[in-house]
Amino acid sequence: MARISKPGLDYFPLDVNFLQDRKVRRISCRHHAAGIAALTSLLCLIYKEKGYYILWNKDTLFDIAQEACCGEEEMQAIIDDCLSVGLFDDLIYKEYGVLTSQAIQEQYHKIITDSRRKYKLPLEHFWIIKEESSEIEPENTDDSSANSVSYTHLRAHETGRNLVCRLLLEKKNK
Repeated sequence: MARISKPGLDYFPLDVNFLQDRKVRRISCRHHAAGIAALTSLLCLIYKEKGYYILWNKDTLFDIAQEACCGEEEMQAIIDDCLSVGLFDDLIYKEYGVLTSQAIQEQYHKIITDSRRKYKLPLEHFWIIKEESSEIEPENTDDSSANSVSYTHLRAHETGRNLVCRLLLEKKNK
């Protein structure tokens, strides 16, 4: 029997430097263990439910506050601070009441494409990663055609440093 397709994930990687990230440290300094618990619970819920976003409403506020062992007012203060330091996209939150970020979406995109799931770029208004129309072609010294790869595809599979170095090398070699 075939598996039921779902948008969420069964796992997501948590970087070993998560607690050293300056944005996370700011949340930790202001809200202590409740801030870290809330942020971790939010990430789990985001990746589990929709894969790359969560609708922020009274029910979600209540659920995450319960998991983080804090009151709803403190939980909303944690979310406000997460938005102010850039852990979540402030414009999308204000427009749609949704918590997401480019980093979350890039991680989701990478996991889905690596798992070889049938996958289309989401059409929701709060999808941040755009498919670029310009394509990066590898250096080709002969006339044979090479497969080009879109910038979005490269960005999902390479670290920023490696991609920048690769782009600079390709530009220099041309």
